[in-house]
Amino acid sequence: GVKCVRSATLATGVGNVVGNKGGVGICMRICGTSVLFVSSHFAADQNKVKERNADFQRINEELRLNCDVPSTHAPGTALSDRFDMVFWLGDLNYRIDGNRKAVEKLIHNGAEAALRNNDQLLNERARGNVFKGFREGKIRFKPTYKYDPGTDTYDTSKKQRIPAWTDRILYKPLNDEVRKRLRLCNYDSQDSLSCSDHK
Repeated sequence: GVKCVRSATLATGVGNVVGNKGGVGICMRICGTSVLFVSSHFAADQNKVKERNADFQRINEELRLNCDVPSTHAPGTALSDRFDMVFWLGDLNYRIDGNRKAVEKLIHNGAEAALRNNDQLLNERARGNVFKGFREGKIRFKPTYKYDPGTDTYDTSKKQRIPAWTDRILYKPLNDEVRKRLRLCNYDSQDSLSCSDHK
């Protein structure tokens, strides 16, 4: 059964008070396995990579959430190291480096590898700067941001934002035994959604 359900929130917006950015965590024990879900919204704008990394670190270190009663972890153990399975998702706001014209051309030509090579989150993870120990399915879909709402057209506003995979799901098994119990079946976007500027 499901036991020990807990939830917590942490703001990372302006002054770490404004709740437009931050994280929400829900943890539980399912048949003896501790599971954590974190939904977060990191700093926006093309060049705020360090701020996004800092948002992750702050949530991972400061979100007060524990499903062990009493806790079996040493004080200061990062949130993502305290559960058997961790699923971290949301508008992480990492962008694709490049200019609008070049990125749109790569999308049009189906050059997924070139797009992935310039993805900030993939590159920051490869450098060990964020989401250490996490995994992600291979990205084989078009960038999910930013669309004109109600359309399949990328941003036509004055800002002409560069398309990107801002919406992500990452997961982290605590150890190899847990990893063998996890199987990624599908990782995709939902193109039919058009009520938002994200897909």
